[in-house]
Amino acid sequence: MRFPKLLRLSSLWLSLVALGACAKVDSSSMCSLTAAPCQAAADCCKGLACKGGTCQDGPAMCGDKICAGSETCDGCPGDCPCAQGFACKAGMCAPGGSKCGNMACDPGETSATCCVDCPCPMGQACKGASCAKEEPKCGDGKCEGNETAMSCCGDCACEKGFTCQNGACETFCGDKECAGTEDQASCCKDCGCAMGLSCQMDTCTASCGDGVCAGGETMAGCCLDCGCPNGQACKNGMCAGTCGDGVCGMGETMGNCCKDCGCMNGYSCQNGACATMCGDKICAGAETMGNCCGDCGCAMGQTCTNNVCGGGGAMSVLTWKVVNQCLNGEDIRLKFWDKTANLVWPGANTHYVLMPGATATYKLQCKTNDLVCLGGRQTVHQLFWGVDWDGTQFCQSCCFKCATADVSIGPLTCK
Repeated sequence: MRFPKLLRLSSLWLSLVALGACAKVDSSSMCSLTAAPCQAAADCCKGLACKGGTCQDGPAMCGDKICAGSETCDGCPGDCPCAQGFACKAGMCAPGGSKCGNMACDPGETSATCCVDCPCPMGQACKGASCAKEEPKCGDGKCEGNETAMSCCGDCACEKGFTCQNGACETFCGDKECAGTEDQASCCKDCGCAMGLSCQMDTCTASCGDGVCAGGETMAGCCLDCGCPNGQACKNGMCAGTCGDGVCGMGETMGNCCKDCGCMNGYSCQNGACATMCGDKICAGAETMGNCCGDCGCAMGQTCTNNVCGGGGAMSVLTWKVVNQCLNGEDIRLKFWDKTANLVWPGANTHYVLMPGATATYKLQCKTNDLVCLGGRQTVHQLFWGVDWDGTQFCQSCCFKCATADVSIGPLTCK
């Protein structure tokens, strides 16, 4: 009766040995059977997986958080991490472990256990020894968290009319937006100017000709915008009288408007210009004994008949052409002296008047071969030409012998 029981026990032990007697990878010890404690799949017998710290049946799948089959700590550290104090070496967990902080994410290390060596997931940063939500960082190009344009305009855009300059939102003159402290005085490029003014060289300036009398514009400086006083009109940018209105206004003279300003004694306004008039008993302008003896008389011993001097020997008509190029604003008073007969044209108590820029022709009836000289003077500027109007100066080049001929000493200048 005892023999069959012993036989049954022996058969059971042989069956257990047949099922569980397998060698470990390094052949130094026996492998673990189902439900036996384990640290890695290599601790379990072939066909078993290390799941939850015990050897269990089932296929290995890296990423299922179960270390099974052929999974190892270096091939699938997520499923087969080594315990604290152990490190993965050649696919097996061995005492010693890696060193957190050696700047290398060693097998067994993760961002959760050593974020100094292993990078944190996106959106997190390593703080101390663990990963935490990353705080907003000015300059990363993302406006997030408590960042604002005021605190970080590099990430958060400034309001309209402002630009980010040196880390702060500031106005920018020239961006066509009148904002912040900008005004017409500080930035007319953006803020424009008041009516009648335009932005020139960054300054609001009156623009003559825009039809608005503004800024520093006046009648004298810009009659186009500000008009002129009564009786005057804006001509070539200046206020001037209106010729023909009977008023000698600003800008009008005898020379440009004798209708309003009249003429000097001995002249009358003819066809809009001052001219002499033979027969008015005044020897003026181009009148001479030769062309108007009725006004200018005749040489001694001669009489005026029908405006022609006659009698007293052989006579000639000496024609003088005189040009006034002394443009200092003063007329030149002219006389002609017969040095031979001691005569003077137009007379002892009168003179010819030659206005600035004018040209005149004087026909002098004189005794043939008498020496006739020109003399002129400006009393205000104390200038004289030829023999002077009183005949006291010497001038050889301004004297000619009387003959029927045209003569000239050239333009009379101020020099």
